[in-house]
Amino acid sequence: MSQPVIVQKLTEDLVFGSLPHTGKQTVGDICCGVGHHSVLFALQGFHVTGIDINAIAIQRAQKNKLKAQAAIEAAGGSLAFICGNVLEDRDISATVGKFNILIDSAAYHCFSPVKKSSYVRFLTSLSHMGTRLLFLNLRITDETTGSGPQTCSREEVNETFTQSDWQVDVLEDSVYHHFPMVGEGGPALYALLSYKSKN
Repeated sequence: MSQPVIVQKLTEDLVFGSLPHTGKQTVGDICCGVGHHSVLFALQGFHVTGIDINAIAIQRAQKNKLKAQAAIEAAGGSLAFICGNVLEDRDISATVGKFNILIDSAAYHCFSPVKKSSYVRFLTSLSHMGTRLLFLNLRITDETTGSGPQTCSREEVNETFTQSDWQVDVLEDSVYHHFPMVGEGGPALYALLSYKSKN
C-alpha cells in the first residue's frame, strides 16, 4: 500500500517547490516492491522508474502499471520498472540516469550498518545537485541479526547521509503502516534530504 505520509508530501511545496518548472520531472522509486508509490507519482504526471531486486514484485508492479496505464498517459506521466540489485548492479545508474526525486520507503532499514554506506553511494549515483530524497523507514534503535529490519535512528541517518554530501532538511518521527512484523503501524522516521554536491 502507499504510505499516507508519502501521499501527503505530494502536495507540499517544501518537496516540489525547488524543482525546475520545465522539462521532465523524474522520480526514482528505490526498492519499489509492487510499485504503489511508483504508480501514484506517475498518475501525477511524473516520469517514474521503479527498481527492485525481487523479480516477483516487479512482475506484480508491471500488472499494477497496466491497470493504471491509460490514466498515467492522460496525466502526461510515464512508468518503467527495472529488476536489479541496488548494491551490486553498477549498470543501473548508467541505464536510468539521474532523478529530480528519489523515494526510499522501507529500503534503508533493510541494510546492515556496513551496507548502508554502499546504499547511500548508490542513491548519490542517481542524483544531481538539488535532487530531493523522500525517506520513510522503521525507527529501530536496537541492533538485529538475520534478514529483518536493521537499525535506523536519527543519529545514524544524519551521519550516514551527511558524509555523502546530503543535507537533512527534515527529520521527524512518523508511522509506517502495514509493514510485516509490526502490523498496522510501526514507529518510523520521515526525512526529506537534498543532494548538495556536483555529481
